[in-house]
Amino acid sequence: MFSVIYTPTEGDAIEQYSHLFRRPEGCFLDIEHVDDIDEIARHWAHPDDIDYIVVTDGEEILGIGDQGVGSIGISTAKLALMTLCAGIHPNRTLGVVLDCGTDNEHLLKDDLYLGLRQQRVRGERYDKFVESFVQSAKKNYPKAFLHFEDFGLTNARRLLEIYRPQLPCFNDDIQGTGAVTLAALMSAVWVCKMELKDIRMIVYGAGSAGTGIADQVRDAIMEIGKLEKSEATEKIWLVDKPGILINSLSDSLTNGQKPYARRDDEFQDMDHKSLVEVIRRVKPHVLIGTSTHKDGFTEEVVGEMAKHVERPIVFPLSNPTKLVEAQPKDIFEWTKGKALIATGSPFEPVEFEGTEYVVGKSKDA
Repeated sequence: MFSVIYTPTEGDAIEQYSHLFRRPEGCFLDIEHVDDIDEIARHWAHPDDIDYIVVTDGEEILGIGDQGVGSIGISTAKLALMTLCAGIHPNRTLGVVLDCGTDNEHLLKDDLYLGLRQQRVRGERYDKFVESFVQSAKKNYPKAFLHFEDFGLTNARRLLEIYRPQLPCFNDDIQGTGAVTLAALMSAVWVCKMELKDIRMIVYGAGSAGTGIADQVRDAIMEIGKLEKSEATEKIWLVDKPGILINSLSDSLTNGQKPYARRDDEFQDMDHKSLVEVIRRVKPHVLIGTSTHKDGFTEEVVGEMAKHVERPIVFPLSNPTKLVEAQPKDIFEWTKGKALIATGSPFEPVEFEGTEYVVGKSKDA
């Protein structure tokens, strides 16, 4: 039932939320009524009765982007997973959406859209809105753990760094995705009879998830391989919309991206935006996709990787399924069954040369 409760069905339900609406599924707070946050929040339960809160502002939902108030569906879906996988009673959870407006023009033009019909609010006013919610959650539910979900690139890491010292909290896109991907990677490295400290890894898509994965893998290399932070960082290359991230782009890089920017002279005389060219230069053991670039891992990309390593480790993690970087069955065929694959969305088992392979799912469920 995971593929119904969560990816990919949940993405479709969120996109159609205002059209399917029957009753509220969680706590709706909007930036036009900040003064009401505390009163609304405290009516949900007794202070001792909430253990786990999932909150989103809806800016970067799955791989489908800004979904405004419909993103309450990601909060409730993630809480369903916490009940199924962690045994948290559903009555002791609270799903929250912070409605700051939306930059999704389709929603703004939709007569049935239930959220604020205005462009997304940013800056100081946004920060005060989030602060009001967090302080209200701390006061009204002092035993609760706060889970940030699908916040935008400019806010996700920044808010985590602000609130981690203040209360027990967690950003799933940065820390959760990183942790499960590291687990899958460690299994793959074991199969390859390698040590984690010896890998070369490219992350294709350097947003919250991509940089979170990079951080987790870097820290594991430091701990397990006994390397310095600078040495561990050298094992990881990030590729995003501008191409390979290099020092000359530093003014446009986020705080999460900057530690991984490479020297410009490493990538002279080549197309920085060509993933094939980057792979040819780096010769990675591991290729991780968090780009939502459908079919970004082409046969040429995967084939180039297979030229340089015996067992390519390829994780196309973007979700929902329609935005995945490559189909597992294609990766198997392109590498003649040598690739080690994990995905972020569910796929049917793959048959190759008479053997059926179960596709590992290393993200979001």
